[in-house]
Amino acid sequence: MPAVTWDSLPGGELWDYDRFARDAERRFKLGAHSDALIRYLVSMYGTRYVEVLQWAQREPHFSDPLLPDEPWILAQAAYAVHEEMILTLNDFLWRRTKWAHLRDLPEEVVKRIAETIGHYLSWSSQDRDVSDPGVQNGVQKASALMKIGKKVLDKASAYLAKAQRLCVLTGAGISAESGIKTFREAGGSGKTIRLKRLATPEGFAEDPKLVWEFYNARRKAADVAVPNAAHVALARLELGLHRKSKKSGPSNGNGFRAPDA
Repeated sequence: MPAVTWDSLPGGELWDYDRFARDAERRFKLGAHSDALIRYLVSMYGTRYVEVLQWAQREPHFSDPLLPDEPWILAQAAYAVHEEMILTLNDFLWRRTKWAHLRDLPEEVVKRIAETIGHYLSWSSQDRDVSDPGVQNGVQKASALMKIGKKVLDKASAYLAKAQRLCVLTGAGISAESGIKTFREAGGSGKTIRLKRLATPEGFAEDPKLVWEFYNARRKAADVAVPNAAHVALARLELGLHRKSKKSGPSNGNGFRAPDA
């Protein structure tokens, strides 16, 4: 297995969070709750917190807390439009910041956020009107989906906590991000060569050279591939369970599995 090269996510180029946050607190002062705000922004954006602060300095109200007991500011909405490519209010509230997931937001706060995002995205007055039934319906649907998703994850977490053994069955697509094509991937081998010629005894009997070449090519691809985020997550799950018997079986024959605990 070749050495794995880890690339930091944007903003993730820091290795000592506490030290970095303390330095940031000394560097910037933004009112009575400056330290809490700076530490929050560092936890959210890493080294890119400075870019959010630059937006906070463009408009006086961009650095004011949206809620008295939360370090959330409008500058984050402006940053999300320009740097995170959000297009909807739900995208910002549920996916980017998860504010709506953490608590119910007053309509006035949602309105201020919609006005800020709408200004940069050239929304119509109706698009910015959070009291409009269409906008409310979209927010409510997103809220319902997030609550359903949380229930499913909570249930799955409870099952995992009680599990004595774990077997994870994944689709072949789990390794596609590592550069290993699925059989049926568009433009891949499954489209150009009929599967029965590659995955049946009759196909092997008809043309063994073709079958050997096909699987040898896949083995070579697996040899130079590196685990992607899904593989790493499964490995962490396996190691975190600390069980005596744990198995993980991808159906793609790619060689990726979690190391023995």
